[in-house]
Amino acid sequence: MCCECDGGCDCDPNDAMCTCPNPIPDEVTPDGDDVTPDGDDVTPDGDDVTPVPGPDPAQTCWSNDANGTLFDRDGSPYNCSYYDTPGNEGGCGQYDDDDFIANDLCCGCDGGCACDPNDVACACGGDDDQPVPDPEEPHVVEFNLRNLDGDMALNATELEQWWNATHGND
Repeated sequence: MCCECDGGCDCDPNDAMCTCPNPIPDEVTPDGDDVTPDGDDVTPDGDDVTPVPGPDPAQTCWSNDANGTLFDRDGSPYNCSYYDTPGNEGGCGQYDDDDFIANDLCCGCDGGCACDPNDVACACGGDDDQPVPDPEEPHVVEFNLRNLDGDMALNATELEQWWNATHGND
């Protein structure tokens, strides 16, 4: 019997506590061959029946505790690895301090990142409220350096200073 085909057990049939309705008995074919499963992953005719693991599910959350170097107020070992362990999520938010907020940092507390914070393309954990401005064109930078009074126009004095700086007459 196997679980793949809706048979089998959800417990070890050799365990006395197993209440499986149809545990696997020692089986012998009519011609006397013992076909009781022995844990070997090769059939009598030599076929390998080793289970092939499926692909790992795609990771959808990364904890952002600076690679395990941030801890709650009780210190080591209480970082996101602790809070991400099933059964420990009840402590989320209970022991936060100034640099560790479990509900923001840890996947087990419904925090974390949707991308790997070690990836330079990931903006998780940065100052998301402050957009990074586009770099200014060189002429704008130069203008801002020369616009000493901040009136968004160069007066004669500012123009003269620019001319002298640009043409080496400074």
